[in-house]
Amino acid sequence: LQHKPLASVLVQMPNFLPTGSVTGRQFQMLSYFGPFFSLTCLREDPSIARELFSDPMNMSRADADSSVSSLRTALKLLREGLVECFLKIFKAGSVAKERLMHWIAHALKLNKDRTKMQADYLTVSADGFVLNLLDVLLRLCDPFMDLNLSKIAAIDPSYVFSGHRVDYSDQTRLAADSTQVLKWLDPRNPNAQESYHRAQNVSDNEKNTMEVDEGVEQEDSEVIVVKESFNFVTECFFMTLRCTEFWSKSILQVYQNLLTNLQRAQSMKRDLSEMNSGGAGRERELNELNRQMNLLMTHKLCYDVYLFDDEFLMLLLRFAATVSGWFVSLVKPQSASSAENLQHNIESLLPLPLPAPKTIRSLPESTIECVSDILLFLSRYRFALIDNNILWVSSALSFCIVVIASPTYVKNPYLRSNLVEFVAMSLPNPTMSTSEAPNLSSPLQVLLEEHQLAKKHLASAIFRLYIDVEHTGSHTQFYDKFSIRNNITTIIATMWESSNYREAVRIEAQDAEHFMKFINLMLNDANYLLDEALGHLTEIRSLELLMENEEEWKTLPENEKKEKENRLMALERQVRSSNALSNSSVLLLNLLTQDNAIRKVFVLPEMVSRLAEMIDYYLQQLCGPRCQDLVVRNREKYNWDPRQLLTKIIGVYIHFQHEQPFLEAVARDGRSYSQELFDRAASILRRRAMLHSSEIDQFESLAHKVKLCATMDVEDEDILGEIPDEFLDPVMATLMRDPVRLPTSNTVMDRSIIARHLLSDPMDPFNRKFLTAEMLVPEVELKLQIEQFIEERKKAARQSQ
Repeated sequence: LQHKPLASVLVQMPNFLPTGSVTGRQFQMLSYFGPFFSLTCLREDPSIARELFSDPMNMSRADADSSVSSLRTALKLLREGLVECFLKIFKAGSVAKERLMHWIAHALKLNKDRTKMQADYLTVSADGFVLNLLDVLLRLCDPFMDLNLSKIAAIDPSYVFSGHRVDYSDQTRLAADSTQVLKWLDPRNPNAQESYHRAQNVSDNEKNTMEVDEGVEQEDSEVIVVKESFNFVTECFFMTLRCTEFWSKSILQVYQNLLTNLQRAQSMKRDLSEMNSGGAGRERELNELNRQMNLLMTHKLCYDVYLFDDEFLMLLLRFAATVSGWFVSLVKPQSASSAENLQHNIESLLPLPLPAPKTIRSLPESTIECVSDILLFLSRYRFALIDNNILWVSSALSFCIVVIASPTYVKNPYLRSNLVEFVAMSLPNPTMSTSEAPNLSSPLQVLLEEHQLAKKHLASAIFRLYIDVEHTGSHTQFYDKFSIRNNITTIIATMWESSNYREAVRIEAQDAEHFMKFINLMLNDANYLLDEALGHLTEIRSLELLMENEEEWKTLPENEKKEKENRLMALERQVRSSNALSNSSVLLLNLLTQDNAIRKVFVLPEMVSRLAEMIDYYLQQLCGPRCQDLVVRNREKYNWDPRQLLTKIIGVYIHFQHEQPFLEAVARDGRSYSQELFDRAASILRRRAMLHSSEIDQFESLAHKVKLCATMDVEDEDILGEIPDEFLDPVMATLMRDPVRLPTSNTVMDRSIIARHLLSDPMDPFNRKFLTAEMLVPEVELKLQIEQFIEERKKAARQSQ
């Protein structure tokens, strides 16, 4: 290929680009470059793995590292050779360049099924082929992946409309559907129009994961003009972006499955080894597990060769930074035309202009996913590489803040939540056992601590996301929200301990209506998670007691023993997660309620009873008569620390000791409150020295105040006697203090009760019509009648004394 004529002849050979219908697997065998890209040590060529990793479970770390290093050296020579060949062909003339670009595009097209949940791995190209192709594409991007973002202006975003090389017609867009994209295209682009006409045959439910608010779209004649051809930088950028999808959505999934299966096999072997019976059957099971573990470890080490090659990972990080800088330059070109401008104008990046430009709304979600998948992978497995290349991460962090804070530009909350997870993973995880401020010592943590854009906009963005993930439209939304909110909680807890961020959290609390939605969801989650954890702990204790009773355990059939052992393992996994999430909610509640301004939101009429009922319920479970049911072995294994949990809950009580509405709400909690419960809690605290004596004194003082409120409530009930039905709330059957009419059903309710309902569900509870707090109509005359009724009854009581 040193001679251009030879390169031109090569690309015209019949086998350079196979014609006809072929699969991805056939393409890698039949095309000229296919066999070169297929060279691998992965499962498709197991001979190399068997030679270098013959007994992986018993290999020393040094021997394994040496084998991995040898394979990486050979792999590097291969990839550098392929890049050199490609560059020679690109320089051989326009025809040769076009043929090679077509080869790359065809390879990507034949592997598009890799982005599906269930891909047929017999038809797509092998993992080794895709990883080699991705590495070569990243190396081709190298000239325009620079810190100064000097060449990103050459990347044309209209490429995603063209259908040129890479077809995006079936991809979900950031904030648009296929009908809108078609409408926005200039009618002078017949090829682009035809590409999107084909996409109309796909159902709306399959194509869209979100609704687009047509109201934010400007009624103008703006159309998107698509070119007939694109420069090399644009084509290389978008083809690399597509290949990165294959890496994240299929290959990383394969690797994660390997790790999961390996961990499960190791756990089963550990449990089997601890059994005192089983005989020959037990030995056969152990031998089979050893065989499986050796096979799984061999595959893992082979994937490690590719996935943890520092040179490859650095290329990925640089590409993520380039995508980040390019996206930010699109949404705010005047502020981010270069890396220097981006740093100087970082505070002006947000808020983004509205409405969102159609070009940006039409970008595929993979634009965001590429960055988040790379950052999350590096955070989990190679965090040091991030810290050691903080200049590259800087633009990616700005991108994260911009996307998280811009739901109009990026509708899908899961895309924003992935970036939130990256931010959370960069922070020290707050724990129940310490009240010290987190130590922000890594370069990324220091960058985040001083990041001007984050200080100004991150708090409002994550509080909004906390609320948004309640309803995402996904069939897994109920469970997804807990892990997302756990990441948000980590960030908020760290913010609260930072002088740079605490005021931003306080500012969020000033919008009481919005902040109450956050509080309500946090309390809902805490209650649900505690219920889940306590139920699992009770069942775990029951199973542990059964297994400790050797006589009873021996009488059980083997299949029933196996069933109970599997159930215990499942419960252990579930309770670890539930407790971790519950702990984070309680910790955040304890932190936020330390502040006087934030406490004022908690004691508003529509929220105070919700808070009181939640922490009373926690106190009852931790100190009530059935608390012994929660005593399990190895509490740390389950993230279960009842002592620390109790001290945090008592801390919340102490924070509200001078808030009269809170004291009254605790006294009126008919489900969990009793004076005996508070006395028992104080006794436990003193007996086990769980808090300083002065804090226990404060808790006992609060308990006394609550007791007085409870006594007064009983007296008031006696004074009021029988209350007219029209004065009672129809849901709770309690005396209304601030009656309002629901215009959607013409029903009258107490404002605090309906307002609390609307925090979770913006629907009229009587007919399910849309309803908001602003729509409620005060019943002034009825309120006066109720106040007159109360006064008359109290006056009568005083006269009778």
